[in-house]
Amino acid sequence: METAKQLFHIKVTPIISCGLKLIWIHLKKQNLADIEKVETIFLKQALCLSKYMPSRLIYQLTREVPYIEDLRLHFTTLGSH
Repeated sequence: METAKQLFHIKVTPIISCGLKLIWIHLKKQNLADIEKVETIFLKQALCLSKYMPSRLIYQLTREVPYIEDLRLHFTTLGSH
């Protein structure tokens, strides 16, 4: 599971976050939900779980923070430098 999480953050996060910094303040709640789905779908597939399993359970199983929170922390850290 650690390898799958690292792979996601190495391969997928740069694609999602490219340009996201420029539009971050304009995103709506639904846009954030759509971005959030990317990681949960990936983790469900990595764990061979049903796509209907609740995302909050996936985060508990993998000990991950919600992806939007991870991106928000990343962008606020970048802005403070």
